[in-house]
Amino acid sequence: MAMPVLPGKEDDARAFAAAVVGSRRAEFDAAQAEAGITRETWTLHPTPSGMMMLVWFECDDVEAALTAGATATDEFGVWFRGQVKNVTGFDMDGEGDPAPPLETLVDWTG
Repeated sequence: MAMPVLPGKEDDARAFAAAVVGSRRAEFDAAQAEAGITRETWTLHPTPSGMMMLVWFECDDVEAALTAGATATDEFGVWFRGQVKNVTGFDMDGEGDPAPPLETLVDWTG
């Protein structure tokens, strides 16, 4: 998934990432396990339209993983959604405008 980083929020994005692999690592690990996610990467990608956060993850059921993140009621889940909204403006719990459907252009396996 690709999400724009709101103007001036690049350092917040870096701090958020540092927290999930640092001080909040155990909570992140538990949330990932609960969602069935086995691998995830985040990258910042500068574009002519501004900075983007690219998130790539592996799991057996993408819809279930996204639902788990959007509906978690524990303190970490609420904090995590708040960080995503602060950095990108994206509201994981589905409030506001829904994300448009994705269009897969290439799905290649060697």
